[in-house]
Amino acid sequence: MKQNAKKQQIALVTGASSGMGRDFTEALLAEGLVVYAVARRLERMADLERAGAIPLKMDITQQKQVDAVIEKIEAEHGGVDLLINNAGFGMYGAMEETTIEDARYQFEVNLFGLAYLTQRVIPSMRAKRAGKIVNVSSIGHSMGGLVIRAYLDRQRPQNLVRVVMIGTPNQGTDFVDRYRDHWWMQMAGEAALALGTEVDSFPNSLPIPDYPLGVIAGYRENSLQEDAIAGLDDGLVPVRSTLIEGMDDFILIEIGHSAMRYDSSVAEQTVHFLKNGVFKR
Repeated sequence: MKQNAKKQQIALVTGASSGMGRDFTEALLAEGLVVYAVARRLERMADLERAGAIPLKMDITQQKQVDAVIEKIEAEHGGVDLLINNAGFGMYGAMEETTIEDARYQFEVNLFGLAYLTQRVIPSMRAKRAGKIVNVSSIGHSMGGLVIRAYLDRQRPQNLVRVVMIGTPNQGTDFVDRYRDHWWMQMAGEAALALGTEVDSFPNSLPIPDYPLGVIAGYRENSLQEDAIAGLDDGLVPVRSTLIEGMDDFILIEIGHSAMRYDSSVAEQTVHFLKNGVFKR
C-alpha cells in the first residue's frame, strides 16, 4: 500500500549556540522539524545535539564552510526548507575607539555572510517552488519592521508566505511625540523623529499590508514610560500602536521592547505563526 506521509521539513539555523538562535532551534525541534544548528563553537551545542538537533561548525564569513554545510544538507535531504539567518552581533562605542578591522568584520557577519548563505539556499527552494527565509535583526531601533513593510509594498518576493512583526510601532509611538524636542531625541536623527503618531509620519504613510501577517506586542507592568505613553506599552511602543488593519493574528507577551530579541517565547511564537498562520495558545 502506497504511503503518503508528509515529508519532514528541514531547517537551518545560524548562530544557534546562544540567544534566539538556540531558542529557534529548540522551538523548531518541538515542531517536528529536522534542524541543522550551525555556529562557530560546536562545544556550546552539545545539549542541542542531545535534544535532536544536528550541530555543525560554520563561520558565516568563511564561504568554504558555508558551501560545505549546504552541500551536506542537499546530499542528505535535498536542500533547506526553512533558513533562519540569526547569526550577527552589535558593536558599541565611540567611533575613534572602533577599528576599521572590527567594523569590516561586523559587516562580513551581519551583511555579506547572510547574503552569501541566502544565495546558496535559494536555488533548491526555487527548484521546489517552496521555502521560507527568516532574517533576524535588531529591534532596538523600531524602524526595522516599518522598513520591511515599505519594502514588501514595493518589492514583493515571489512565494511570500507569512510575515511576523515584533514590537513594530505600526501607528507611531507617543514616546517620540512626548520627547521630540529634547536634545537627546534630536541627536537620534530624522529616522527616530519619523516614528511619531502624526497623520503624515512614516508609519502612518505606509499602505495596509495585504499579506498574511502576525503581530507580537510586548508590555510591562509599571512601565517607566507611563507618563509618556498612554495605556499598556513595552517601555517604548504602546500596544495599541502595534495593531494594524488586516492582521491575521495578534499576541501579547509580558516583556520589554529590547528584551524581545532574546526571549524564547517570542522565538517560539514566531516559528509557530510562520508554520501555521496562527500563534500558539
